[in-house]
Amino acid sequence: MSYIHEALIKAQKERNGHYPKDTQKVAESIGMTVKSSWLTLLLFFMLISILVAIIVYSWFKTQQQKQIQTAQYASEISTDITIEKNKNIKDNVQKTTILSKVEIFAQEKLDEKTQADQKEKQLSDDDKQRDGTIAEVHPTTHDDEPNEQKIVKDSEPLGPDQFLEVTRLYKKGLQDQVKKKYDSAMAFYKECLKISPHMAPTLNNMGVILLKQKNYLDAQKYFLIAIEESPEYVDPYYNLACLFSQTRDSTQAIEYLKKAVRLSEEARHWAITDKDFEPLYELPEFNMIIAGYNL
Repeated sequence: MSYIHEALIKAQKERNGHYPKDTQKVAESIGMTVKSSWLTLLLFFMLISILVAIIVYSWFKTQQQKQIQTAQYASEISTDITIEKNKNIKDNVQKTTILSKVEIFAQEKLDEKTQADQKEKQLSDDDKQRDGTIAEVHPTTHDDEPNEQKIVKDSEPLGPDQFLEVTRLYKKGLQDQVKKKYDSAMAFYKECLKISPHMAPTLNNMGVILLKQKNYLDAQKYFLIAIEESPEYVDPYYNLACLFSQTRDSTQAIEYLKKAVRLSEEARHWAITDKDFEPLYELPEFNMIIAGYNL
């Protein structure tokens, strides 16, 4: 019994001495596991932070490059716009200078012509009263509004009754022409020609109406007949210049415009604002004519 008792006591002692050792080892093992987990989490967060930092840096770098490229592009566009504006300003200044000179010259010549026309009108009125020839207002070009009064004589004297009838018909035709009643105006002009077939203003005005209607061939015929009847009459020369400009025959247009200007400086003033000459704007010869040069 004592042997068994001793064995139990020994076993109890061994058991008591063994468990504390195992518990300490377990605790140490758990502590190492916790430390390892915290270290793993720390490393993970560090990696995440590094990745985020790289991504943010790349994004800011990309945005910075875009801003630089945008600024360069805007600078290039601004430079191009500035160059274009400077070019346009220079061209406008040159055009304004030329037009100013042309307008001044044209105004001077127009004033001189107006004075000369007034004297001519007074002399022609005296002649009209003496021999009964025609003196009427007529449109000088194909514009809708009549220009200054012009005195144009028919080549043959008319009797008093014929003179009054032609004057009445001509005025009616002119009024309808201004109102763009072209068929009615042509009818009155034709009646005029039955009484006075050599009346150059009537022939010219009929050509103007046909030119308005884009009937270039017949309009040209009437202008040429008007020139034949009255070679010193400026209007058909000028209207032929307009006709050939519209039909893109710049050589003929320039030639007839020169003839018109030689007959009357006023034709130069008409040409400055006449849109029919737009096809000739780039021609040096046209610009020299309206600038006052004698060609």
